[in-house]
Amino acid sequence: GGLVTLKQSNCAGVSVRMGRGENANDDEKDRESPSEQQLQAFELSRRVFLVVLGSWSMWISAKLFYQRQLDLIFDQIAARLHPQRSKAPISLNTAFANQLLDAPLAVAEKQLGHAQVLLIVQDEIELRRRTEQFFRPASAAAGTDADPSDPKALNWLLYCRMHTICSVLPARSARRLFMESLGNALLESAVDSRGAIPREPTPDGIVSAVGRVLQNLEEVGFISGFKVEMSSLAEELLADGERAQMTVFADDVATMPAAQTMAGESYNDLAPVFIGPMLASLIEASGASCDFEEFYIDNTFQRNPYAYDPTGVVVQFNLQLMT
Repeated sequence: GGLVTLKQSNCAGVSVRMGRGENANDDEKDRESPSEQQLQAFELSRRVFLVVLGSWSMWISAKLFYQRQLDLIFDQIAARLHPQRSKAPISLNTAFANQLLDAPLAVAEKQLGHAQVLLIVQDEIELRRRTEQFFRPASAAAGTDADPSDPKALNWLLYCRMHTICSVLPARSARRLFMESLGNALLESAVDSRGAIPREPTPDGIVSAVGRVLQNLEEVGFISGFKVEMSSLAEELLADGERAQMTVFADDVATMPAAQTMAGESYNDLAPVFIGPMLASLIEASGASCDFEEFYIDNTFQRNPYAYDPTGVVVQFNLQLMT
């Protein structure tokens, strides 16, 4: 009986000691588990950081070296999803195109004299030879004389003429006087030769006359569309003798390539848009003083700045009726 009791006691003792060993191992695992969790969290954070750093590096590289290519790709996608209005085809009246080309030389002769105009013509011939390939008129490919009714030829000829005239008018005051005289000459000879447009010193009369001039320009193909804006508040101010603003929008100006080239050479005060000077001459003949600014606009949205291609013009007028 004693032996049996001893065996049971030993078994119980062994059993107790084994239980204590298992609890000790569990305690060690519990003590080690926080360190393992920290290592796993650190490894995860490191991987996330590397992914973010790699993505940021790729984005910076794309912005620095591939921005233009990306813009072109996005523009092509946007053009398919949101088609934009294409530039209207230009069909310019031949007589009007010839008047646009002849008027600057006639005004220059009055302002500078016949001898100076002969020198202008000689310099213009040389400039035509050097710039023909830039504008690439159809007449150049055919080997014939330039036809002003061809928009490319008109822009080429007008650019050469205005650029040469600008070179002999270094003073801004002389250029301003030249453009004022040219605007009046074009208004009287090419746009309203019969004086059919009434000149009335009222807000409605001025807006109506401006619209008539722009309508005539649209009919001869110089522009494809227009809009005249004057708010009711501006009309009230103008009627009360205060200064007021009027905005004119003209789409697809036929001479915009020549004007943009002149502006790129810092000769924008003689850029052959002609709309501002013509309308200013009309407004002053209607009994109001005015000054204006011209802005070139691209009628289609271009997210890529390299694709900016102005086709229209906005003219902002400041008016005041003369008492």
